[in-house]
Amino acid sequence: MKKKVLLIGIVLVVGLMICACGTQVQTESPLKKTFKSISKYAKKTGKLKLGYDKEKERLDIGFYPGADIDKFFNVLSKNVKDNAIGILYFRTYFDVQDDEKEKICERIGKLDPKSVMVFGMDVELIECGEHSWTNILPKTDILYIPNAATFYDYKDANSKKNFESVKTVWKHDTGYGSICNFPNCEEVGIYATVESDDDRASTHGKVYSTYGSYSYPTVAQFETVTGKNGKVKKVKAKPEPFEFDESFDEPDEFYALKDCKKLKRITIAPCFEKYKLGNNASSYLFGISNVRGDIMINKPYTKLAEDDYITVDEYIKTNSKITKQEKNLVVHQFLGDEVKSVYKKAKKYKKKNKKIKINDKALVYLAQPGESNYKKKRIYHSEGRVLDSSDIGYKVKLPEKAHDYRYFVYVYPTYKYYGKYNKGTKAYTITYWAQVFDLNKKVAYKPSKIGSKNPEQTIRVSGIPDKYAPSINIRKIYRSIKRLWK
Repeated sequence: MKKKVLLIGIVLVVGLMICACGTQVQTESPLKKTFKSISKYAKKTGKLKLGYDKEKERLDIGFYPGADIDKFFNVLSKNVKDNAIGILYFRTYFDVQDDEKEKICERIGKLDPKSVMVFGMDVELIECGEHSWTNILPKTDILYIPNAATFYDYKDANSKKNFESVKTVWKHDTGYGSICNFPNCEEVGIYATVESDDDRASTHGKVYSTYGSYSYPTVAQFETVTGKNGKVKKVKAKPEPFEFDESFDEPDEFYALKDCKKLKRITIAPCFEKYKLGNNASSYLFGISNVRGDIMINKPYTKLAEDDYITVDEYIKTNSKITKQEKNLVVHQFLGDEVKSVYKKAKKYKKKNKKIKINDKALVYLAQPGESNYKKKRIYHSEGRVLDSSDIGYKVKLPEKAHDYRYFVYVYPTYKYYGKYNKGTKAYTITYWAQVFDLNKKVAYKPSKIGSKNPEQTIRVSGIPDKYAPSINIRKIYRSIKRLWK
């Protein structure tokens, strides 16, 4: 892959060919030739929007309804055949019909370049019914996807085979759901920029490729300075790092990383020289750490380089500014997602008619069911919450990351019929229990009774409920849970 990119760089920088006669002839790149050849048609008809960037060696093609698709692709196909090319991006505008999109995808699949540094399409083309465009993927170094486009409809054998050739995926956003469609993907770049109308590139000064020495500046940025002699002059401004400020939202956006078995690293802002972290970004990185702590990321504030990566676990441990409270908020959500599956496994464990003192980290879940779930025996209640240090104290050993615990403590209520109020509401005695499960030994220990309360003789309620059970002081429950530890 690096050799291909280096070859492009040499062609772009030198731009010379030695002829048999010994003279040097200036040559144009295949994409520039295509741009020049088709520009007249594009301006005359308004059916194509072309963007060519010499420095980036990028051709951005937008199709409007009624464009002469064959005319464009006949030119492009001739120019790129057996040649190494830079960045090729396709999009459609407004009311382009399905048959036109399918034809574009079909013609893409028939292109025969030697290699493509970056190939990308918009979501409208990706989601059209014609999948033969994937034939270009074995020649592509980097596949660019604008957003979290999905490929669930790509079930044909040809597409699957072509997907296997994809090793690097760049994305405009941060979604990971589509990455697992590429079983051999080793790297995903987030917040990449390929489209010509993406203004992030000019905002942040320079844009760089991840690979080799292939780099290209964007629109030059200048600033005025006053010299020692008092003269004011313009100088090229130093590029500002890209600010990565993606915040943690919910665990679902990270779970796909578990299934991407060959994914080794995430490159943040792969098209920029360097990036810096915003106020929220550390919580996002900690979210990744809860799913795949072994994933490598490029270091912030550091010029992008092949060998300057660090595991996200190591970064969080040594450099992250995330607070303990922020970590708890992230971990809390991951643990909440784990409770049901852990309970299903734990309820099958061998029972021991004894109680133990916990000596390690435990996931503690407090069930708080509504009146429709008053049960005599222990069941799983989806109504409830994971307890953290603010509930039961910072001396108790609780998980610091997802799956980071040996014990599961299920705190749940049982209900016993007590009587009936004069308006017909059934009254129940409530008893809370805490049962400890050892996830390593696969043992379920005898539940501990941690609180009980009979219904009051008189209650004041809004309306007339079918059932009623009193509340046990939550602090009493917390204190009883705390006593489970040594």
